[in-house]
Amino acid sequence: MKKNVGELDSRIRTRVGMILILLAIFGFTGLITIGTTASVILIIIGGISFGTGQSRSCAAYSILGMDTVSEKEKREER
Repeated sequence: MKKNVGELDSRIRTRVGMILILLAIFGFTGLITIGTTASVILIIIGGISFGTGQSRSCAAYSILGMDTVSEKEKREER
């Protein structure tokens, strides 16, 4: 799949994903009280965010025709 997630966008997605997954783990272990359903939702959203950040490809961006990859990044990729 074509890369359509830029460097900054990728870093933000990866970090937000890690934070959400960590919160979900804390919820599952009882370190914070957010409930099981909320923990499951957090782990799903966190996993998607982390995955799109690492792969630098987002299906929603493709559907909407969006691209956050800068021209400089596109030139460096070639």
